[in-house]
Amino acid sequence: AVIVALFFGYKYLILAPKEKEAQKQIYAAEQFFARDSFKLALNGDGNALGFAQIADNFGSTKTGNLACYYAGICNLRLGSFEKAIDFLKSYDASDKIVGTLATIAIGDAYVELNKLEDGADYYIKAANMDKNMFTSPNAFMKAGGVYEALGKYAEALEAYNTIKKEYPKSMEARDIEKYIARD
Repeated sequence: AVIVALFFGYKYLILAPKEKEAQKQIYAAEQFFARDSFKLALNGDGNALGFAQIADNFGSTKTGNLACYYAGICNLRLGSFEKAIDFLKSYDASDKIVGTLATIAIGDAYVELNKLEDGADYYIKAANMDKNMFTSPNAFMKAGGVYEALGKYAEALEAYNTIKKEYPKSMEARDIEKYIARD
């Protein structure tokens, strides 16, 4: 009974108010993000917190978790690839689409760091996380490009053929024949 009381006490007396405050705090950062002001979105403007502070201060909340994703994307856009990877890996993906996008972004950061093998691994992981017409072909296409850069033409061809066979109506499938022909 004591454990149940502690659980509900924590959930409703501590976590719920913290979640509400995090939701208030994230609004300004989301507005900066929507305007592509990634530095302000990440660090705040002195009056409002940025995603990095929200992730640190409210990390145990759903909003704090979402701030990790946003902070990762901001760091990626600002060229801080190691920080992007750290934030994106700390994001707990409960949403399949956003989780897949976060995994693709980790792959992007690794590619920018010239860690192509790691990038390709994350692209393939993302492609298989939630198979759909939006994220999967994009991730396979990115993986194919990285495999080509690595000289792994069989793996590139496999990625391109997967797009052709499994996602023939995707945007990536429109020009896939030229990629298949050159591999």
